Order: sequence, then C-alpha cells, then structure tokens
Amino acid sequence: MKPVFSVLLAGAVALSAQIARAAELPTAAPADVGLSAERLSAIDARFQAEIDGGAFPGAVITVLRDGQVAHQSVLGRLGQGDAPMTEDALFRIYSMTK
Repeated sequence: MKPVFSVLLAGAVALSAQIARAAELPTAAPADVGLSAERLSAIDARFQAEIDGGAFPGAVITVLRDGQVAHQSVLGRLGQGDAPMTEDALFRIYSMTK
C-alpha cells in the first residue's frame, strides 16, 4: 500500500491565492515563525524518498506561516520526462468534486 500524503492548512482565508503567489510573499526563517527547520527537512526527505521509489515524479512543497514563506523546495521532475520540476509548475488535478 502506497502512503497517502495529506496537508492540513488552516487559518488563512485566501490560502490558495497566497500559494499561487508565493514568490511574491515575504520569506522568514522557520524558527522566526515557530517552525522547526529539521522537521521541514524531514518532509523534503520523505517526499524525495517517494520520488526516488517511483511513487510520483516530483513535487513542489511550500509552507506558509503568518503570511510568510517559511519553507519551499522543488523536488524531482515534471511528468515522466527528464525535465526538472520547477517552482511554477502547473499540476492538473482531476475529479476534485467526487
């Protein structure tokens, strides 16, 4: 059974809009907004392990806290090709209403 990754994001009214413009948001060191840099690195390592194992080709991880980007990483590649993942990659999400 493959693991399922779930992200719970709460407390932001327009969170999806903030994520879409993360490059425009101010950045903060994780400790400055009450987050652990070590735990954020562990998230990256876990996703990279799944990518290396073939579960999915790549990921863009952005963690926001108090309107600031506390962590962002770009891992793997786009689709099944050799092109590297990019920070502004588009992800097609289907069947969102089921």
